[in-house]
Amino acid sequence: VGKEASIRSARAPFSAIPAGFQPFCWDPFATAALPADADVQRCDLRDRTIAWSAADMPLIYCGGLENHPEWLAEAEKAGRIWGNPASVVREIRQPFILAEKMRELRLPTLELLTSSSPPQPDGEWLLKPIQSGGGRGIAIWDDEAREHPTLAAPHVFQKRAHGLPYSAVFLGTGAPGDVNFVGITRQLVGLESLNAGPF
Repeated sequence: VGKEASIRSARAPFSAIPAGFQPFCWDPFATAALPADADVQRCDLRDRTIAWSAADMPLIYCGGLENHPEWLAEAEKAGRIWGNPASVVREIRQPFILAEKMRELRLPTLELLTSSSPPQPDGEWLLKPIQSGGGRGIAIWDDEAREHPTLAAPHVFQKRAHGLPYSAVFLGTGAPGDVNFVGITRQLVGLESLNAGPF
């Protein structure tokens, strides 16, 4: 269930049905973008008491729910979550903690600056909200961005990397280090013909 755009949240049920599952979907919009074979119910993410009724039904969450670890913590009390628990989501949604963990694993990471130490607005940095999804609120940090709405929310500055955008999926199924590569996708961002924003 995604807060920002329900059409993105439809990925999970569309994948579940061919695998033989009968998904029950919560969506803020109860949109027609969800598959016809799915049972869809409108939800309000401000309601932290929401829980699925069948104890043996696992929860798979998508999209903007990573912005709501408090909701995930409540959901964990009600049943199984197939995904990162709230404790993990809280850590990975903190950019400086995530960057430090990546450095510990010798993985490349982009330089970060706090909101209290902004870089020069020379176009070589990105202004990024800490709570976001689907590229919402990201801007190139230049003179035009000095009045950007993201500045009023918790944010960081990240060094800009030039190149083609790709997204990779990995699955960790066991002990630390048991990580499997699933696939890689080129992201179609910034294409006017697809009405795609730059991020």
